[in-house]
Amino acid sequence: MLSVVDDRLSYQRTCEAWAHNLDGAREQIVSRWGEATYRRFRLYLWGSVAAFGSQRLQAYRWLLELP
Repeated sequence: MLSVVDDRLSYQRTCEAWAHNLDGAREQIVSRWGEATYRRFRLYLWGSVAAFGSQRLQAYRWLLELP
């Protein structure tokens, strides 16, 4: 193993940006795919933001080298 990087904050910020984009496109999404689909994705994204923020969800990047 060459390195391990904690990418939790990057994933949290990415999910937060996606959640804001989703919320901004709510009307279009609901009219095309329905309220239930919008709510599912919203719950997933904001739940991910909360889980990364509370450190209940982790994301690491490993750099490995073959022997």
